[in-house]
Amino acid sequence: MTVAGRYLTGLAAVGAGGVVAGFLAGPSRIAVWIAAAVALTLQGPLGWWLIRSIGRPGFLRVWGLGLLGRFGLLGVAGAVLLVSMKAHTEAVLITLAGALVALLGVEVVVLLGDSPKREDM
Repeated sequence: MTVAGRYLTGLAAVGAGGVVAGFLAGPSRIAVWIAAAVALTLQGPLGWWLIRSIGRPGFLRVWGLGLLGRFGLLGVAGAVLLVSMKAHTEAVLITLAGALVALLGVEVVVLLGDSPKREDM
């Protein structure tokens, strides 16, 4: 399987996990689905950009922007929810954090699957 195929499979798995989490969330269902969709929409392209930048001079800049994107998303979501107080704050923030960590795991799995094997380990 190609790197792109592994990444798309990982994104689909995280998306499916968000759908299942929404069904399990009860009254917070819609909030969980929205949070999972927002995480996938932001982090999907940023993760692919990171994967494509491995071994290139701008890798650390791309990695830093992805990290700022993750923290920024959580910060903005938290601030908006605290101001509005109409959404299920805990469900949204937990879903966002969980989806972002899962997407980080997808990046790691994709990159580990493409790394050369070392005999001295």
